[in-house]
Amino acid sequence: KRISDSVEFELPETLVESEINSTIEHIGQNLIRAGSSIEKSGLDKEKLREEVRPGAESRVKGMMILGQVAGRNDLNVDEADISKGFEEMSQGMGHDPREIRAYYEAINLMDAYRQALLKEKTLNFLVENAIVKEVNSSEINDK
Repeated sequence: KRISDSVEFELPETLVESEINSTIEHIGQNLIRAGSSIEKSGLDKEKLREEVRPGAESRVKGMMILGQVAGRNDLNVDEADISKGFEEMSQGMGHDPREIRAYYEAINLMDAYRQALLKEKTLNFLVENAIVKEVNSSEINDK
């Protein structure tokens, strides 16, 4: 968030629109699971698009910044990372990691999973390489 707040650049509208569409699709799926729909709930799709735009822009900006950090620091996700991720997921779900992977492959989620792993790896990199400066509370209050 701090990095994002400190830089300004134009966001590709196609990415923002894609994120808006994805968010609305997610909302729609949640409503369907609850026995409703966007239409049944009386939501205006255009107004909903306007309401979700700021969050979508923020997520796109964050994604682009993390992509730059990953690229500049040669961070990537390899087969070992993917296998480890499915192994960790299987421990929490109680399913064989090969079954989970087969499911992800069957519904075309591997790219999204790879991106999620890269995001996690990049955030971990930033935390591990952060320069932390201890200050006392009076210094914070002065700022």
